[in-house]
Amino acid sequence: ELYQTAEEYGTIAHVFSTYETREIANGPVTNRGINSIQLYKDTNRYYVVNIFWCAESMGFVLPEKYLK
Repeated sequence: ELYQTAEEYGTIAHVFSTYETREIANGPVTNRGINSIQLYKDTNRYYVVNIFWCAESMGFVLPEKYLK
């Protein structure tokens, strides 16, 4: 995980989590993208409702604000 940002309202929460992958430790980056995670906030814990991701590509370059 490179960076994450989260927002909450009432019983819902949303997390954007920027990631990168490598085939070997300390090797070149083979993939980057953003996970979008929706959560339900109960009294004592969060429940994952949905996870969706989009890999970086020529048409979808990661914005700088998600690489801090």
